[in-house]
Amino acid sequence: MKRNLFCFLTICLAVALLGSCNKNITIATPIGPTYSISFKVDGVQKNMFPFTAEKVGIATGFKLIIGGAVGNEIFDATITNPQIGTFNISTPATLSMDYIADNTDKTNHSFFVANAGQLTITSLTPTSVSGTFQFSGSSAQGTPVVNKTITEGTFNCAVKQQ
Repeated sequence: MKRNLFCFLTICLAVALLGSCNKNITIATPIGPTYSISFKVDGVQKNMFPFTAEKVGIATGFKLIIGGAVGNEIFDATITNPQIGTFNISTPATLSMDYIADNTDKTNHSFFVANAGQLTITSLTPTSVSGTFQFSGSSAQGTPVVNKTITEGTFNCAVKQQ
């Protein structure tokens, strides 16, 4: 009888404790760097969730691909043989950048390729890359051609070896 009473009281205590638990769950702030990509498109602020930058080996060294997205919008940049310093849009291409805009109006003016601009890498480690960028780009499709200006760009991304 004492054993049954003990089990009954234990179950009641467990139910009381579980029933009184706070239902709100608090997620702890992550420890470590905060990765981000932000810039302005024709003066309108954009804040994106960055992808992990990928370091991809090629025959003549490697490329670093930096990118981010929010909603239907995407930014990406590819730098050949990156190092701390400034890279310009040029031929042969050591830097390419593009911006894909939200195309909810279905005008086909959503993919903008940089035709002038620069990207500066201010920090490059085996695990992260950060810097600034700006460019002007033209729509790669649709008529008439539409231009976009990307300014005040900053990035801080994790790096993954491929």
